[in-house]
Amino acid sequence: MRSEIELPMKVVRVVPDVDVRAIREGQGLTREQFAERYGLQVRAIQEWEQGRRKPEPAVRAYMLVIKNQPAAVRRALTAA
Repeated sequence: MRSEIELPMKVVRVVPDVDVRAIREGQGLTREQFAERYGLQVRAIQEWEQGRRKPEPAVRAYMLVIKNQPAAVRRALTAA
């Protein structure tokens, strides 16, 4: 007989929209600098900022981490 257990589940909801321009400008970076620092494409940043495209859910989550913990993101991206 197989027994089943219930595991606690936490649902994380990503903020539906993020203001990429405000996040970038809050760090005092140009689009090029922001793209280079965080591994993004300049064109994508431009499209998001001008409202022609919306970042995918994973990118929106990444933007929130960049906004709230930019030093941790830089450390993670530069770790060997």
